[in-house]
Amino acid sequence: MEKEVNKSYKYRIYPDFKQEQYLFRNIGATRFVFNQLKGMSDFQYKYPCYGNSIDFNPFNKYSCIKYSKKLKDCFDTLNDVDATNIQNTAKIFGQAMLNTIKSGFGFVKFKSRKNTVQSFSIRNINNRW
Repeated sequence: MEKEVNKSYKYRIYPDFKQEQYLFRNIGATRFVFNQLKGMSDFQYKYPCYGNSIDFNPFNKYSCIKYSKKLKDCFDTLNDVDATNIQNTAKIFGQAMLNTIKSGFGFVKFKSRKNTVQSFSIRNINNRW
């Protein structure tokens, strides 16, 4: 059997002002969604009697994606960014929570704006790029 090989490329880009704003908006939305999911999982951990009434399981990536859709309804700024970006962030958060259980190393931390490495993932759907 052949193994699936994932390739990644690293590019150096020099965006103009409009592209720069697009990148900042997407990075900010990614950080915001991740931190909201982290905050909700912390709330459920601290207050289980209130947290269980909310239909959110931080260890299930599909539940995280479902909750991120609710976030889009509450916050209008998330409507300006790609939906796939937000879904991918929720999926990454769910996988990170599962990894903390399996590995036993620490817990998921909030994303900081001051961190020098800011990133987000874009899926190529219908050759948009």
